[in-house]
Amino acid sequence: MYQLLAHLTAHPQRLARVRRFGGWLPQQLIIALTWPLALGLYWGVPRLRRHLQRNLVYVLIDGAWLWRTGICMRYLQHLLLLLYEVMIGIDRLATEQVVLEGTEHIEAALAQGRGVILYTPHQGNFFYSYWRLAQHYNCLTVGTAGSPELRPLYEHFNRLGCAGFDYDATSPRELIRGLRQHLKANGVVFLLGDFWRPNFPEASFFGLQSRTPQGAATFALEDNVPIVPCYSVREGKRHRLICEEAIHLGRSFSRQQRREATDELNEWMASVISDNPSQWLYWFNCQERWEGHDLRLQEQSVGQVLHA
Repeated sequence: MYQLLAHLTAHPQRLARVRRFGGWLPQQLIIALTWPLALGLYWGVPRLRRHLQRNLVYVLIDGAWLWRTGICMRYLQHLLLLLYEVMIGIDRLATEQVVLEGTEHIEAALAQGRGVILYTPHQGNFFYSYWRLAQHYNCLTVGTAGSPELRPLYEHFNRLGCAGFDYDATSPRELIRGLRQHLKANGVVFLLGDFWRPNFPEASFFGLQSRTPQGAATFALEDNVPIVPCYSVREGKRHRLICEEAIHLGRSFSRQQRREATDELNEWMASVISDNPSQWLYWFNCQERWEGHDLRLQEQSVGQVLHA
């Protein structure tokens, strides 16, 4: 995926030409075109098909062959649509149907005066969801724009009013201080909890040993910041960001229980992803994030499921 991004973002003139042409195509036509493209990728690239099937079975385990195949093909269509939207269709973002649902939970949390963390996985078009939030609230987020493939996309969204910190270019102390000041000013922080880095703290995710950030749990336990879980879903031409009732981790965990609090948030994320697995971004490389991951054991376990 990053190679595809680099093919366009590394050449601004090429990207501008593609935007001029692709930006005129009707959205319904784009949706229609991505389906045969997804089918072609899935059935025409056996290595990709086996890779997605391995990751899906390793994480979700059960499910019939037809169920897994449908998820993988819909995932590829979603990925193609996401790439189109953030690279080409972004210039007509103001006309997109991006709906916020459950904003009463955000308002109730802000009424406490400690700011609010919106906690979400990389699901649906999370870029569009954050853009819509930024139209209504004083928002900050944390991204990873250090990659040369991704930086032009983040810079474009920043120009559209989507403010945030670059994790790769900001020291941990400065990052924590900036987010804490924003929360103390009763701001909204949009955190994607399923980021993975090998230096993140240990955590459980999908019942597997992994590493995820603990920032949300830290602010919740140390500063009593409420967390509003939310998730993005794509429904045809419409995008929805669905916000749920606030979680107050300080009522269940002590300050020393950041790992346990993070695991609870991760369990919620896993349940949301499991309910709509075809729209989670990371099926293409999630094998990198499992601690003690052994590809041979994964292939053996996948083989047992596929031949059951």
